[in-house]
Amino acid sequence: MADTTNVALRGTASSDSLVVIRFVPDHNAKDPKSPLEWVAEMNIHCKDLSKAMLEGIAWKATSVVPALGFYVSPSTERKDYATTRSWTLWQFPDKPEPQSNWLAEVTLFANSVEFVSGFRVDDLVFRTLASVDAYNARGQNVFGYSYFDDKLGINCFYDHLQPNKKSWWFLEAPTKAASVESPIEKRE
Repeated sequence: MADTTNVALRGTASSDSLVVIRFVPDHNAKDPKSPLEWVAEMNIHCKDLSKAMLEGIAWKATSVVPALGFYVSPSTERKDYATTRSWTLWQFPDKPEPQSNWLAEVTLFANSVEFVSGFRVDDLVFRTLASVDAYNARGQNVFGYSYFDDKLGINCFYDHLQPNKKSWWFLEAPTKAASVESPIEKRE
């Protein structure tokens, strides 16, 4: 396991790109911003977003760095939820953090410590995917997808990795994802 002493999240570095993935438990909700049983947000900081798109961001439970997880109750980030749980994931959690192209922070918002205690990163499956946005190092939006708006689907880097072509590079390697409806549910 990687040394986690004095680890600072690279997300504040101006050279990093950011991928923001939002998850919800129910796609039938009329307003994805209204209070649901839970919501989760994954912020993925990438040294090289282009490389991440081409190689994929294959995160899973083994990407979690256990020593960096925590919870807060009452939640200080969102007043509509009582409890927050956070995980940190690295591309290579068993190596020093600088060797990873990406580092992710997953934040779960819910209404009880009991609920967040039983929730796992593996519970964030394709069917709970609500939206994805990616921003280059200058903060410009370069990728957009929303389950709730079928007209929103754009990739400004690579035409062959468009969401409407079922490219889920932010869930796994694009070559695998292109041929699979629900890639994250197929993972180990």
